[in-house]
Amino acid sequence: MCNYKTKSNFTSKCSDVIRFPPPKKLVKMLMCGGLTEEKEADEEVQKICDAMKPHAEQKAERNFKVFIAQSYKTQVVAGTNYFIKVMFVIQHLL
Repeated sequence: MCNYKTKSNFTSKCSDVIRFPPPKKLVKMLMCGGLTEEKEADEEVQKICDAMKPHAEQKAERNFKVFIAQSYKTQVVAGTNYFIKVMFVIQHLL
């Protein structure tokens, strides 16, 4: 029989051991409502930024000379939420 003592001096059998962290060969599953890994922005994400640019300009009360998507994460809930990092340059009007 294989017994061992844990840090709390609790004796357990090897069959009771749960491997942590799980083996790397397991597929990484997303938690419901969790965010994906950060990905490089593509054309689809840039189109979303282009559509949102006027709203961002209105909210900031500034005009953006440059408004380019850099990277993004998504969250699936009752639809898909996008979290997009945007590079922008404010256009100064004299």
